[in-house]
Amino acid sequence: MAVDLPQRIADSLGDVFETQSAQTWVKVHYHQRTHYAENHSILPYEIKPVMVKILKRQLADSDVLKEEASRVAETVATICHCPVANVHVLYEPQGLGRIAFGGVLETND
Repeated sequence: MAVDLPQRIADSLGDVFETQSAQTWVKVHYHQRTHYAENHSILPYEIKPVMVKILKRQLADSDVLKEEASRVAETVATICHCPVANVHVLYEPQGLGRIAFGGVLETND
């Protein structure tokens, strides 16, 4: 893994999300090939899928998310040197009311 890979992804996705400094966080996990499979398919060894999970304070409407997911996939594919088709984007349920940054629960207050 390139040492700066998480930073390059965080910086680039921060631009996609238009967030301020330190508001887009990235964790990179590598999975052994023996820990990944797709049903009724044998992937060639050189194909390495990239999973991107996104947790946002609030989710936008589906049209906005469609455009954003496409930009996320393109951005991550470029940085990871893989086809866009190998980048899968998962939106987590919104964090509002269920996540506490620094122990402070995110609310509309």
